[in-house]
Amino acid sequence: MPISRKPPTSLLIRSLLSLVVTLAVASCAFVVFVTQMALRARRRPVVSGVETLVGADGEMLDDAARTGWASIRGETWQVTTDARVARGQKVRVVAVDGVSLRVAPATVQSS
Repeated sequence: MPISRKPPTSLLIRSLLSLVVTLAVASCAFVVFVTQMALRARRRPVVSGVETLVGADGEMLDDAARTGWASIRGETWQVTTDARVARGQKVRVVAVDGVSLRVAPATVQSS
């Protein structure tokens, strides 16, 4: 008949206790890290949505006296303008009117 040796109870309890403490510390560190990342993300400015288009530069896709189409940030938008703009001319978004953008010719800045 084989003799089975059981580890002492105190050794088993110490091992389990160290495992529980290690997992608790790791879990707390993870929660603190995720909370910091969430708070940092909330403080950042909005980077999506139509509001972020104001001030963006684009290029006219056709000639326009009042309304036309422009490529802005890789998307095609219907635009309105008070000035006459030609196809290929650079424009800047000055306002958002529903699903249309109001643009003005972009001025070239010299340094």
